[in-house]
Amino acid sequence: MSEVLVAGAGRSGMLVSRMLAERGVTVTLVERLPAPGGQEPEADAVRLAASASRAGVRMMLGTLAAEFREGFVHTLGVEGAAALPAQVIVVATGSRPRTRAELEIAGERGAGVLPVSVTHHLLDSGVL
Repeated sequence: MSEVLVAGAGRSGMLVSRMLAERGVTVTLVERLPAPGGQEPEADAVRLAASASRAGVRMMLGTLAAEFREGFVHTLGVEGAAALPAQVIVVATGSRPRTRAELEIAGERGAGVLPVSVTHHLLDSGVL
């Protein structure tokens, strides 16, 4: 089947990689961090990574997907530069909280301003 490159080894990236691989798709998962799980790894990150690997997902950790051009994703990582064939790219890079400067908040601490990941956790936990 087609070559798929998934950029991002957080929960979403690992889940979609595993699901595609289980359906016979050749999947390469690229993560800029040295370990799967994303910026703020969930407790099940190790289990998700193991299930993706068992399904046949090729993981490239410590690797940045820098550019997509003419059917190749150009990467730069701990193993050097590479041009990986890809017919499809899934971007699962998540989000990062905006900085105080981006929010135009003066001072050391933005009281009452929470990153979306923290907000979701608090809502899921029943904290208002």
